[in-house]
Amino acid sequence: MNISQIAKKCRMPYSTTRKYLTMLEKNGFITSYKTAKGRDYPNEVIDLVLKIKDLSHEGLTLAETIEKLKQGSNKFVSEGAYKDLQKEIQELRQHIMVLEQYITRALPSPEKEGSGFWYHIKQAFKSLSGKK
Repeated sequence: MNISQIAKKCRMPYSTTRKYLTMLEKNGFITSYKTAKGRDYPNEVIDLVLKIKDLSHEGLTLAETIEKLKQGSNKFVSEGAYKDLQKEIQELRQHIMVLEQYITRALPSPEKEGSGFWYHIKQAFKSLSGKK
């Protein structure tokens, strides 16, 4: 994939995309290959360029962004991605509650409260849903 294709996919100017790719390569994140048509970059570079773009919109300089990338991709999340993750967490909690209700109704109650396999299954689902 060349710089023009990456710029188009990321909806960024060619010059900015080239600057980001140069910094990524200089810092060892990617390796490009020289071809007859110019430089060729791996498809995975799109994610890195978009991360840099998101962080630059949050006010970080290019140098600060590269440092964040060096720390690891799980050290930062853009605001939009954070909201998406929060939504997914809420949906998962709702699924857990439905499963807990199903298990509570479908499974037999143990003779002694606090013992038995099904008791522990129920308790596990309660802990996942945040109930005590």
